[in-house]
Amino acid sequence: MTNKEIIKALDELDLSSYPYDEVKRLVSLFQPKVLRLTITAGAIIERIRPDVNVYERKDVSYRPADKNEKPQRATLPKKTAFYGTICHESDPLYNNRYIALLEASELLKAGKYAEGTEQYTLSRWFTNDPLRLAVFVHDTVYPDVYNNVLLDMAKREFERSRTSFVDAIQFDDYEKYVTEQFAKPVVPPHDYEYIISATIADMLMHANQLDGVMYPSVPSLGEFGMNVALRKDVADDKMVLQEVNELEYKQKGGEGRFSFIKKAIPDEIDNHGLKKWHYMNYYE
Repeated sequence: MTNKEIIKALDELDLSSYPYDEVKRLVSLFQPKVLRLTITAGAIIERIRPDVNVYERKDVSYRPADKNEKPQRATLPKKTAFYGTICHESDPLYNNRYIALLEASELLKAGKYAEGTEQYTLSRWFTNDPLRLAVFVHDTVYPDVYNNVLLDMAKREFERSRTSFVDAIQFDDYEKYVTEQFAKPVVPPHDYEYIISATIADMLMHANQLDGVMYPSVPSLGEFGMNVALRKDVADDKMVLQEVNELEYKQKGGEGRFSFIKKAIPDEIDNHGLKKWHYMNYYE
């Protein structure tokens, strides 16, 4: 089957019936020449979770696989990944936080005139080894974004790669389709819409042994930075926890603002998590 034929078969599936086996069979037939980027060691990745008073490394890392009952953007049920946000080293870190907040905030999802207060735990990590990531950035998706350095870099690499492959059409069909799957808005309870992107990510991370996948954020419409999903062993072995912040987001009268309430810097880290914390109250 050509990639076009595989895409047609996938589009004809009733995803609401959760056809995991058929999606896996079809996805395995793709002939992708996957676009890969290597993120150098020392990159900063941030991760947000909607609660506070978290005290262990494992609680700010990936969610336990047995807690995942539904498919997510890059993970199948009963599997897990480390989800985070990353921006280019030349960009301010608040780009990371803004993407994370857009992904997590129920107030923002409800619209700017919704009112309330939310609390989050934001963890900051840095990579102590390079990350080998599959990237989905076809130029027909988010074509007008101008403030995402990582996305621009990836699109330039996509253009270079597209001209270098003998079968450029197969590559282009695959990259466009998968980019669209990762950029597809999904509204609860339609979690089955994640099945195709999750199956592709699962194969790339586990069968192809890539460290993870990188893709633009849907809620931010591709702006500011990128999302990453990493294998849990990569998070364990290649990610170092730098600090943890508790922050508060308030929305009222059509305006929103977030404040950092306190920060924790881990003194000691071992395989069992964090032993000591120092808390310091501060605001920005």
